[in-house]
Amino acid sequence: MTVALTRKFDRLASIIEKYKRNPSNLVAILQELQAEYRYLPEEVLTYVATSLGLPPATVFGVATFYSQFSMSPKGHYVIKVCDGTACHVRGSEAVRFAIREKVGLGEEEDTTSDLMFTVERVACLGACGLAPVVMVNDREVYGQMTAEEAEKLVDRLKQARPLAVTTSVSDGTEIVSPREDEAYHVPGHLPLPLGSRAALVQLQSQAKQVMDAPAMRLLVCMETACIASGAEDVYRALKREIATRGLSADVEKLEQGHGGRAAQLVKAGCHGYCQIGPLVRVEPLGILYCHVKPEDAKEIVETTVENGQVVSRLLYASEEGHTFENWRDIPFYAKQHKRVLAHCGEIDCEDIREYIAIGGYQALAKAIFDMEPAEVVSLIKESGLRGRGGAGFLTGTKWELAAQAKGDKKFIVCNGDEGDPGAFMDRSVMEGDPHRVLEGMAIAAYAIGANEGFIYVRAEYPLAVKRLQLAVEEANRYGLLGDNILGSNFSFQIKIKEGAGAFVCGEETALLASIEGKRGMPRPRPPFPVKHGLWGCPTVINNVETLANVPSIILEGPRTFSAIGTPKSPGTKTFSLAGQVARTGLIEVPLGTTLREIVFDIGGGMREGKAFKAVQIGGPSGGCLTANHLDLPLDFDSLAAAGAMVGSGGLVVMGQDTCMVEVAKFFMTFIQSESCGKCLPCREGTKQILAILTRITEGKGRPEDIDLLLELAHTLKKSALCGLGKTAANPVLTTLRYFRHEYESHVVDKHCPAGVCKALAVYQIDPEKCNGCGGCRRICPTGAISGALKHPFTIDPSRCTKCGSCLSRCRYGAIVLVH
Repeated sequence: MTVALTRKFDRLASIIEKYKRNPSNLVAILQELQAEYRYLPEEVLTYVATSLGLPPATVFGVATFYSQFSMSPKGHYVIKVCDGTACHVRGSEAVRFAIREKVGLGEEEDTTSDLMFTVERVACLGACGLAPVVMVNDREVYGQMTAEEAEKLVDRLKQARPLAVTTSVSDGTEIVSPREDEAYHVPGHLPLPLGSRAALVQLQSQAKQVMDAPAMRLLVCMETACIASGAEDVYRALKREIATRGLSADVEKLEQGHGGRAAQLVKAGCHGYCQIGPLVRVEPLGILYCHVKPEDAKEIVETTVENGQVVSRLLYASEEGHTFENWRDIPFYAKQHKRVLAHCGEIDCEDIREYIAIGGYQALAKAIFDMEPAEVVSLIKESGLRGRGGAGFLTGTKWELAAQAKGDKKFIVCNGDEGDPGAFMDRSVMEGDPHRVLEGMAIAAYAIGANEGFIYVRAEYPLAVKRLQLAVEEANRYGLLGDNILGSNFSFQIKIKEGAGAFVCGEETALLASIEGKRGMPRPRPPFPVKHGLWGCPTVINNVETLANVPSIILEGPRTFSAIGTPKSPGTKTFSLAGQVARTGLIEVPLGTTLREIVFDIGGGMREGKAFKAVQIGGPSGGCLTANHLDLPLDFDSLAAAGAMVGSGGLVVMGQDTCMVEVAKFFMTFIQSESCGKCLPCREGTKQILAILTRITEGKGRPEDIDLLLELAHTLKKSALCGLGKTAANPVLTTLRYFRHEYESHVVDKHCPAGVCKALAVYQIDPEKCNGCGGCRRICPTGAISGALKHPFTIDPSRCTKCGSCLSRCRYGAIVLVH
């Protein structure tokens, strides 16, 4: 080993020793080693293979399969530029180009020679409401980025000391102790863990008294998007101001009744309206303050907490200038129906006692004390709950098959991978209401006879991992997970598994392989996981939103759930609303709500008055809907008939200046790069489809290409191994179905109607608008721009590579694309 590696040998040995009893922890081992060295040296991988008794090919195969791992050193700052659908249509390419240029990266490089910066393109960072988005060292998220803001970010990083690389918390290796707030106290006669159902009821009563006490609750949105906008600084400023004025809502003040002169400061989950964050809600007044800054804390506390008045300048104002004092009246919220998100933004997402106060874990208690496992399965079947992660399979039927499967060992797996670009619903639930997910998993485990479960979470969701880990620790401490839950005979353990970056792991058999420490490769079905799943045992895999629906169904009954939505698609659905729509964020509506209601009533229509063109729904596996579908009810069957699917629920709105051929190419680029390569139709079919789409967007398309695209897409749909492969061509099929004229324009007329495809356009400088500043000449990488300062510049078409850097940087609108 090299000297540098030898110095860390003891650390290397300790990491392997911690995990080596279970080879399924190979991914977790490599994640810790990646954090330790900032890459995976060959000597280290060889040492791992020898220590675990595994063939080197197995270890190297896993290390080279997942995008999180690198075989070459990464920089002190790893800057990830999101290239998900929402970020793509909002200009992420220009942001990435600006960062690469600012740090001095060559065309084929990703890491600077001084190992200071690594710049990566990632599929999605799950903060689509703030597109474009950048993340630094898997920790700091920056939203609504522009090329200029990106350059300023690099300058700040250059001036600061290198950040520490975030350490993995895979498999429960980092335990976070629950916070001890003075606003709560557990009576001495209520020991922990809670040993009975009566103790849970008693704790609920005590915690509810605190929540309902005569004090104002300042609910600061502390999820990824608001944190990216500065919510942590707002929270700290409010905390200081409340403490300085002696308004902290400690137990004594609450018992004495200090009315509006006491304040509970709450780390709340997602309020939904991401683009107007940081958000602070004040209850019980129903006030929502938006775009809050740390310097606003003094006025909020003085005016609202102390005097019960409204800070008008921080209220939400509509496009017409109307302000709203009550958040429920804001158009973005008015037509929503929140069930899964009912407590996101309402309770402290890092304190189990607030979840218990609003009835948390009562559904689990009801299931294990009042119902037989078969009754739980029957109730879920009666509700008609369908899986919220993609195809919409009946949840109760899946549970029934697993319950009937033979096997002494069974598993529940929560799929929190959410790899679809443009989707962030599951992230928001995991961050804002993690105990709801744990309770749903525990009920599912009781129903099928499982005693162990895993939550598989994307590596790009570090805050969700942290809060889930804390929630698991809290639930174990309170006896709501672990052995003999609430004194019953039912035991259930949950572990957190971090993904390592592979879109294919959203497919359930690939996800199981990843949990087992292998490459995330799908396998043929049957046998299905409900009979032969994790380590060959019967396994139920449900996504986050599906499981989050379970507790309310148990408590309220199946008819309450099925009364919402449509007969065949009951309940609500969360959607992430992003792209070129006026209001972006997280929403929840009854299934069957029309696209028009979502885009125009909730979303406020299009940005900058542009015409609506299409919505991409369901991510890469979904499809495009057009203006003709605005009155289509969004439910499983209606969308399938239109050639699309609900998918995970990502909705990316596109306007008149979006090229649908380029959108299809964008999705196929993502799908092709994420293909695991196991089956030939996906491995080669996606490659050929991408080659044709590239040819068309470069002005080299042939008349026969359109029919060839259709033939390849249908072949892929029929013959691919897994569900992701079978749906990989959906974006191509739907754009051809509804926008064939755009394909024909590209192929026949060599013209891009939207003016997006660079190869079909010429960059020119308008001499009337150019003031001769020379900014475009300085940034042009090929020297295609010439001229004298203070005189109009010109572009040499023969040298212009159409990179777009000059267009994105010109402040005067002098550079135009001529098609």
